[in-house]
Amino acid sequence: MSLHKIEETAVTVGEGRWQLPGIVTYPSRVRNPVAAAVLVHGSGPQDEDETIGPNKPFRDLAHGLAARGIAVLRYVKRTKQHGEQFVAETDYTWYEETEQDACIAVAVLRSQPMVDAGRTFLIGHSLGATLAPRIAGYAPALRGVIMLAPMARKLLDIMDFQFAYLREVNPENVAAIKQLEDAVAMTRKALAAGAETGRYMGAPISYWRDVMSYDPVATAAVVTKPMLIIQGARDYQVRIDIDFRAFKAGLQHKCNVDFRSYRDLNHLFISGSGKPSPAEYAVPGHVAPAVLRDIASWIKRT
Repeated sequence: MSLHKIEETAVTVGEGRWQLPGIVTYPSRVRNPVAAAVLVHGSGPQDEDETIGPNKPFRDLAHGLAARGIAVLRYVKRTKQHGEQFVAETDYTWYEETEQDACIAVAVLRSQPMVDAGRTFLIGHSLGATLAPRIAGYAPALRGVIMLAPMARKLLDIMDFQFAYLREVNPENVAAIKQLEDAVAMTRKALAAGAETGRYMGAPISYWRDVMSYDPVATAAVVTKPMLIIQGARDYQVRIDIDFRAFKAGLQHKCNVDFRSYRDLNHLFISGSGKPSPAEYAVPGHVAPAVLRDIASWIKRT
């Protein structure tokens, strides 16, 4: 990546107790406003680069898209920047954890002088992709939505599937995996019993009620904005044969949805080979050029 093609400026997303540091990356020497995108993180506390081991997929996306003429805003997730404060809250949902800040970020990006406010997009990854159809409802100014590895299933169902897979590829960690499985079972039991208080896997019961009531495919089906759904075939966390297939089946009647899949890419959209496992996230890599090219092309013609 030639960094002389891009420039970056610091911004603040939000105000008051939950304000977040962000970065806008944009093409250098732009003369006219450009299309732009906000990046929305996956699960857990995440920095602005969505750093996982030595890999920084959001930095790759920001730099790669800016070099292709598209401005990008990325920011530190609320659960990373204000972790202790946020975790202490007793009543929150996906809205407070992810969606609210994404909507604020869209407004911040649209206000930038180098950005064409009418051509602002959302790019969500994993959880961010899963919630992208709901965020689109909160942010009507968006031109379109790009979903990188969205979950079609309920989060607790995904977790059960992931733990079973991890038992297979990491048999030495069976005891730790069993603890996680027990925690999921306890959360399910609390939901089934109609619990109104309590914390499960670090989050209040309000969070898990929201998690388990959300249907990503059905929500995407009522979105009228253009959507691009992207999936790596080596992704063991969000499956091409289950989640991607479910989106294709549920949205097959929609003329505003495009699909792309990539044979050799994992959950971070980094190329690899062999049986996928968490160990490969410790291997340095970069978001595949084909993904950057396809996203940029889709944005430019949308």
